[in-house]
Amino acid sequence: MGCINLDISYLRQAEKTEGSPFLEVWKNPNSKKPGVGLKSEVDFLGVDYYPFDLTFNSSERSGFTTNNFLYQGKELQPETETYDFHARGYDPIIGRTWQMDPHAENYFSFSPYSFSANNPLLFIDPTGKDINFYTWEKDEDGEWQRKQVAFDKLDKNVQKALEAFAKTDAGNAYLSQFAKAGDKVGSVEFKSDGKFSKHEMGFDQFDSKGAAYGTSGDLYDGKRVSFYMKINTARSDEYQNPESYAITTGHEAFIHLDQFDEELIQAIENKNSKAYFAIKAKRNRIANDRNGGSEHDGHIAGKPEYARMKGYLNQLKNVLNPVDVNKQIQKHESKLKSGK
Repeated sequence: MGCINLDISYLRQAEKTEGSPFLEVWKNPNSKKPGVGLKSEVDFLGVDYYPFDLTFNSSERSGFTTNNFLYQGKELQPETETYDFHARGYDPIIGRTWQMDPHAENYFSFSPYSFSANNPLLFIDPTGKDINFYTWEKDEDGEWQRKQVAFDKLDKNVQKALEAFAKTDAGNAYLSQFAKAGDKVGSVEFKSDGKFSKHEMGFDQFDSKGAAYGTSGDLYDGKRVSFYMKINTARSDEYQNPESYAITTGHEAFIHLDQFDEELIQAIENKNSKAYFAIKAKRNRIANDRNGGSEHDGHIAGKPEYARMKGYLNQLKNVLNPVDVNKQIQKHESKLKSGK
């Protein structure tokens, strides 16, 4: 039916008092969540809500500090009781948005005012932009959470790397396919909608020691494909520079995503489920083969389908320090050859 929506730090099931089993909330003084103040008294919030966020059985105790960042982590606007989803305002009472979907012309089977493809249990609603930036951080329970952020909230080296990627001919051409007019990567602005502008390209930053320096993949929500490139900032000092991050970005774009993204989009747009699942199965096999090792081998062997990576690396020398780029290219190629 519903579920408990609690945006506080530490929970425990209280003993039944006066016949009502409530969830009591003890404030964690180290909490950094938006809207949560530091109070010494016990604070309480219990909210049941339906999947589209219409609430019922809401309760709170005096001394509670209001947290407006609730449904899907978006901010509730007190004046209108709607959520700010950037491109549109979402009204939980009607389960619809007040503005039309920026991509409505691409989805005739959905109302232009529908939200999350009418299935918020599985999907979240996009911001309306097609090149987006995210960070992954652990919450108080140690669980990784994805949060959309502005470009300038990323690590400074990652910012320089992504901007450099967008300034190269190869990188710019690749991003232009997904961009919507007005999308920006640093100082680089895209002037028109790309051929895949109904879909999304996301750049994710995370910090996980021992994990790969970069990963990539895709998610499909029934309306559009969200491709992503994840960049790990937990790397040794010799790789803590924009040249290394830029090469990681090119690696994920041209060695991996570029090998299947257009084919996957075509399968979806043609409503060819057989082709779609065949592509997904192939991608799983490649991922299970030394984490994409067959594609790494293809790049090292100089196969033509990986030529864009070679061109990108040469162009990168004209955008970032060429000496440092060459050093990082040598490290990158050496790691792929060794299978690490």
